Amino acid sequence: EAVGDLGQYKTRAQVSKLLEEQNLDKSLSQWLTSSMTTDSNGYMMWGFDVDMVKDILPHFGTQDFFGKLRHLVLSEDTVSRVHLVRGGKNSAWSIDTLSQLHELSLNSDRFNLHVLPNAGHWVHVDDLPGLSKIWKQFNS
Repeated sequence: EAVGDLGQYKTRAQVSKLLEEQNLDKSLSQWLTSSMTTDSNGYMMWGFDVDMVKDILPHFGTQDFFGKLRHLVLSEDTVSRVHLVRGGKNSAWSIDTLSQLHELSLNSDRFNLHVLPNAGHWVHVDDLPGLSKIWKQFNS
């Protein structure tokens, strides 16, 4: 709804420009439009189910992801290793969450918290070389 009727746009670039006019970063708008396809008339449409996103998004904040993470890395029943990468410019992380993550990284040798200082939410878009460096460090 924030981007209006997509039935009038024929290119990803046009939709990307529209998203930028809605105050989305250029890199994010380009990434979002990469999932777009065209309908039978050649107009742009989302490649994902928009109604489903609207249905599940309100429930996202009610999930206890930290509890699941804590169980995963502290449980004696698992040998999982978790590397969490966050963008240093991402303001969505609360002080409480950051403190819990830091504490978990100190208390578990199976949990690593990595920060890409110049990246926002989309770390793979904002700092792909930094993300690749972390990946290579632990997967070589």
